[in-house]
Amino acid sequence: MDQRNQSRRSQPVPAATILLAAVILGVSLIIAASIIGGSVKKLTAAITEKEFASTLASPSNLTVASGAPKNYFTTAEAAEYLKITEAEIKAAITKGEISSYVATSAGYAISRDALDKYFDAKAYAQLMTDNSSGYSDDGDAEE
Repeated sequence: MDQRNQSRRSQPVPAATILLAAVILGVSLIIAASIIGGSVKKLTAAITEKEFASTLASPSNLTVASGAPKNYFTTAEAAEYLKITEAEIKAAITKGEISSYVATSAGYAISRDALDKYFDAKAYAQLMTDNSSGYSDDGDAEE
């Protein structure tokens, strides 16, 4: 009986068995890596979405660096920036005079560029009104 056990131990493992084991191990590693990679990708997307959503809810927190000018304003901040009332800002959005904004759960996030364009348009309209009031209907200047 000892001779049988010894003869079994001394037999080499066939190359096909080693190859099959290596293939199974390799496939298992590839599957595990893809599952882990997919989980990491989903986790990264969820974190990015959460961070993006939190910045949209509070546009006043959008700052580039300390001392840098803000690029987005709430309606209250926009009103203060232009020295007009908050109602005038909301009316301008409703009328389409301010077109670059994002509606958020906290109100509106309005870009500085949109506010500057709105201000320039209002200033031009005021200038045109002031200039036209100085002339009579026949085109002569009033004295």
